[in-house]
Amino acid sequence: MEANDAPQLSWDELDDDSSSPRHETAERLLRLVLLLTGNTCTRKEVFAQLGSHYKIDENDEEEASNARYLANQLFGNDIAFLEEIGYEIEKTRSSIDRRIYHYHIAPGSGPGTQFLFRHEEVEALIVVYALFTDPSKYASISGHQIHPSQPPRHPFSEEVLALIERFVEMLPVEQRHMFDQSVRKPYIYFNMAPVTDYLPHRTIINTLADIIASNQSVSFHYTSSRGKKHPTFHQRVDPYYIIHLDGHFYLIGYSYKMNCFFEFRIDRILADTLKPGSEPIDRTRQQRPIAFSYWADEDLAHSGLSQRWLRQSIEQEEEYADEYGRLRRRFLIRAYAYSEWRILQQLRKYASKVELVEPRHLREQMRDDLQRTLKRYL
Repeated sequence: MEANDAPQLSWDELDDDSSSPRHETAERLLRLVLLLTGNTCTRKEVFAQLGSHYKIDENDEEEASNARYLANQLFGNDIAFLEEIGYEIEKTRSSIDRRIYHYHIAPGSGPGTQFLFRHEEVEALIVVYALFTDPSKYASISGHQIHPSQPPRHPFSEEVLALIERFVEMLPVEQRHMFDQSVRKPYIYFNMAPVTDYLPHRTIINTLADIIASNQSVSFHYTSSRGKKHPTFHQRVDPYYIIHLDGHFYLIGYSYKMNCFFEFRIDRILADTLKPGSEPIDRTRQQRPIAFSYWADEDLAHSGLSQRWLRQSIEQEEEYADEYGRLRRRFLIRAYAYSEWRILQQLRKYASKVELVEPRHLREQMRDDLQRTLKRYL
């Protein structure tokens, strides 16, 4: 019964002592909120927990029927009142008896609350918002400026921005105005947009996260940079974690096909082939750091050694003559990283300011890559 015509109490008629109807109503509503926030209950289950607050005494058979009728009316009024003040009540029919409803208060719903943040905290909120929002969203579009028609999307940006906007709605007017002005005229651009649109691959990220949490291996088809015509099947990969590097999302896992750890780009995993395996992840296996050495010009070393490596140190210093005959200094750096490919990729960015020394096979690979590049410009 969902009747809403139970007798209504006037606040003017209520006393202020702890036994007054006002106190009883407040306590009943508070207990109902606590119960339905942490649980999903039928009306019968609510009465079993809060029977005394709804004036139900199952031991008194003569009064039980009338008391339950009034309790049903009161419960309906309570639910309506909670919805009126901002609680979202989820009501689902029982699969066994369609006349029975299950009640639950949606997480995060309730009366509006005002957050009192410090000025520095509002600034931090603005920075976090800038990390995930499209930097061209509030830009003044000029015919002389080129803007991407569809900027790459971060797979978690929608949820993060929606959460921050909920916080902003509960800020005082002055702080809300400060937030709005700052995000519409940003002076700091920290956008974390990847170089590829990863929003369509959010399902893959979620699936892999669930598989890693359940300590399972995984299998999938993986495409190379050459395209999707000839994907490679990895029958067993032990997945360990997902990381964001240089604008891409990678699964760090051990491939039994290659017998080594590998950085699998998320957007190159074919979603319809991704399946959990039956074998558990080998948690005893650890990535082995790759030691390498390279010469770096003094301007690179003076600005600070690269923090991209796991560990690095200067082993030697020497003078040399550059192509113009000028004396310059350079430093021999010993460093460690997990990926040979990432070592080569990063050192290429420094161009002529670095020289890879060892391991020998990486030096030869770097030399061959540079020769192929040089041929394109000759």
